[in-house]
Amino acid sequence: MKKLIHWPSFLAFAGVSALAGAALHYFAGLSFWFGVAIGAGALLLNGIIATGEDESPGGFNNPKPKQDK
Repeated sequence: MKKLIHWPSFLAFAGVSALAGAALHYFAGLSFWFGVAIGAGALLLNGIIATGEDESPGGFNNPKPKQDK
């Protein structure tokens, strides 16, 4: 059975989100939790965009160029 949560990845995600929240709280004066939400959203969006680019033809996971028919 596959694990539901990969804990080291989750803890790294939570830690980076908390650091982003602390930085936004300190430098921009935002609420800490709002900064954490912005950091988490930015990490998730970056992951989605990177996955899309990597899976597209010519990307890292699909190195063969697109075939025109």
